[in-house]
Amino acid sequence: SYTALGDVMNTAARLESANKQLQTRLLISREALPRSMEADFRVMGRIRLRGRSTPVEVFEAVPDFPLETRQNLNHAYARFDDGEIAAFEDIKALGAAFPDDLALSNLIRRLEAVGPGGVFQLS
Repeated sequence: SYTALGDVMNTAARLESANKQLQTRLLISREALPRSMEADFRVMGRIRLRGRSTPVEVFEAVPDFPLETRQNLNHAYARFDDGEIAAFEDIKALGAAFPDDLALSNLIRRLEAVGPGGVFQLS
């Protein structure tokens, strides 16, 4: 039988393995992210995990990434996701300011491929 606990554990395991493809260190889904801790995470887009039909919006824990920059990224992503194409330029500017940030570069490539409101299919 497939229980709620099984689904949670399955999603957590899939997110853990998604770190390699997204070039992140620690991912958490929006559903699991406590509202009180949102400031400690940056958005990493919406992905479709293998074995799940519903997309998952994911966030990365980045305590060493500047708070203001996290907030700017999260805000620009929300605007872009809502269809404001110009917000993608703000995201790219943040990527240019942190050229060694592989996860951020990966996010930019994925957003460019899927567009506003899009979902990246993990392989």
